[in-house]
Amino acid sequence: MKKLLLLLIGAFLLAGCRVSEERARNNRQQDFTADWAFCLGDDTLAARPDYNDAAWRRLNLPHDWAIEGEFEQNNPSGTSGGALPGGVGWYRKTFVVDKADKGKLLRIDFDGVYMNSTVYINGHKLGTRPYGYISFGYDLTPYIKWGEKNLLAVRVDNAEQPNSRWYSGCGIYRNVWLSKLHPVHVAQWGTFVTAEEVSKNSARLLLRTTLDNESDADAALELVSELTDENGVVVGKASDTLTIAKGIRHETLQEISVADPELWSIERPYLYNIKTEVRLAGKTVDTYDTPYGIRTFCFDAEKGFILNGKQVKINGVCMHHDLGCLGAAVNTRAIERQLEILKEMGCNGIRCAHNPPAPELLELCDRMGFIVMDETFDMWRKKKTAYDYSRYFNEWHERDLTDLIVRDRNHPSIFIWSIGNEVLEQWTDAKADTLSPEEANLVLNFGRSPDMLAREGEMSVNSLLTKKLADMVKKLDPTRPVTAGCNEPNPYNHLFRSGALDVIGFNYHDDWFAGVPRNFPGKSFIVTESVSGLMTRGYYRMPSDSMYIWPERWDKPFYDASFSCSSYDNCHAPWGNRHEGTLRHVKNNDFISGQYIWTGFDYIGEPTPYGWPARSSYFGIVDLAGFPKDIYYLYQSEWRPDKNVLHL
Repeated sequence: MKKLLLLLIGAFLLAGCRVSEERARNNRQQDFTADWAFCLGDDTLAARPDYNDAAWRRLNLPHDWAIEGEFEQNNPSGTSGGALPGGVGWYRKTFVVDKADKGKLLRIDFDGVYMNSTVYINGHKLGTRPYGYISFGYDLTPYIKWGEKNLLAVRVDNAEQPNSRWYSGCGIYRNVWLSKLHPVHVAQWGTFVTAEEVSKNSARLLLRTTLDNESDADAALELVSELTDENGVVVGKASDTLTIAKGIRHETLQEISVADPELWSIERPYLYNIKTEVRLAGKTVDTYDTPYGIRTFCFDAEKGFILNGKQVKINGVCMHHDLGCLGAAVNTRAIERQLEILKEMGCNGIRCAHNPPAPELLELCDRMGFIVMDETFDMWRKKKTAYDYSRYFNEWHERDLTDLIVRDRNHPSIFIWSIGNEVLEQWTDAKADTLSPEEANLVLNFGRSPDMLAREGEMSVNSLLTKKLADMVKKLDPTRPVTAGCNEPNPYNHLFRSGALDVIGFNYHDDWFAGVPRNFPGKSFIVTESVSGLMTRGYYRMPSDSMYIWPERWDKPFYDASFSCSSYDNCHAPWGNRHEGTLRHVKNNDFISGQYIWTGFDYIGEPTPYGWPARSSYFGIVDLAGFPKDIYYLYQSEWRPDKNVLHL
């Protein structure tokens, strides 16, 4: 059995390379995940190139050291964090850059490191990034030794726990890329494509390209953008000549007309590709690919979600990022398998709960046809666990939010931005009249002093913060609506009062759904999180029509482990509802755009309703191993009108 399990995991790892390889085909990037040295433990000398790491373990990334550890009740992550170990770890990689590349720029990019990563090149500190879910990178060029050995070192600090309400994983758990760039090049995440005047007969694409001239001279260049269809046939082209002064970042706007466009939809997620070339003296010095799907959509206060002129219910699920026995380490085939299982059920939506996702997930959703809610934060300034992101919010929220939107805004699968999940600033009884120095600084960012705010009395600090975040998103991407998952449905909720949310999002509170059109006139509505049903696959508690609500309250521990959660859809958390109950609300009310069920798959951590020795959730429609629970087939019978379903 152990040999079989290893073979299965090996097959996943081999298949997991596919999307990563396709990303690396862009000649700017190379996969930088092989042949790292790793040590669990802290040694401040490990950043030095002459440090002896001969005794360290050799491995390939992505890597999650926590899933390799022992489940222990006294691990500081707690059962909510999966009862797995944290700590401090170091990664080191030696590499040589060809002398022929001298004059190019070298950049290292991390898709995600959990958490508090500090990166060094040849002993020089490049920077620290606290948020464990954000993508980031650094310029290596000033410290590179051309034609000689270079040492990249990464310190990862996940020692202070708990810092999450679910299993986070530890280490460099997403992919890493090395880019070799001509000094005149397309900036990181440097294209932004929008579709205008879309019809069956034509579409007009606006392509904004940000160019960097990091050379020591002005650059006279040609910028050529070609649109190709799925068969690689060029169906549109734009070309401009321009001069960019040395040391300048410049944005250029181009337009491409498309005849008879193929529209991206959940049934046929059609993808074009835009190849952007930077040419100097007729020679191509940089190439940048942007996959893109053309579609129209809106959220309507009466009719819900409209995609390409057709009313569509968002039949979605929330998903945490772990992959069961593989932990948090990104594996493309494992993610694809999860999406295939959900697609077979009839699911058409994914909520990235509650953090920036791996790029591979979004690429797969683009190709497979999912309606994605991309989420940034689980908390703002007010903490939920002792050492969570709230410690870094004031300093880092602008950078982290900006990087997420700019990284992800070309994905056709993304239809909604969520700026927060159940943030504690939402509550109507949250204090807004007494300002800490940090809060005062936030208010000053709006051009208002605390005294002015007191005189105006127009908004609470929490409402102003909501508006700030929403305005940031809309400035970076005016094409998609902004929402937040709120578990206080009261219209006096500070986030709602800001007026900045385009789509009202409720987490649970089915009894408030009917009042949404009255309480939020003119606003569209979606159930950002629903159900929280509790099920053990294959266990049936009789009588089947008796309801069990466990725990009695969210803050009251549930000790009776002699009863398993039943698969009869007769057991749910006190804040939620039966699957069938919420399904009826969504199906029978046009104004409800849809729902994201908690959750698609079971996940490590948050083992509601039990504590130790339980280590994973019971919320999933599918269990940790990928086997559907009985409720899967109820959804399949409702969400797959093309399929006859019989499940006993």
